[in-house]
Amino acid sequence: MKNSDSLTYFRPVVTVLGIDYQVAFEEFRDYYSISVQFRENHTITIPGFDVREMMEQLERCIQTYIEEDR
Repeated sequence: MKNSDSLTYFRPVVTVLGIDYQVAFEEFRDYYSISVQFRENHTITIPGFDVREMMEQLERCIQTYIEEDR
């Protein structure tokens, strides 16, 4: 079940390791989805029910991709 109270945690820009990423938000009937364009040809998408948890997971995913890319 979607946690509508968690919408206050959505941020249109997330900063990871000093780099800003534009965050796209979509709301579907049963869940939310956030995504960022990572590099030119890679998109990271996080579906879920709680935007706060999704934003935290998105930051961790971006950081992992950056560290693996080094």
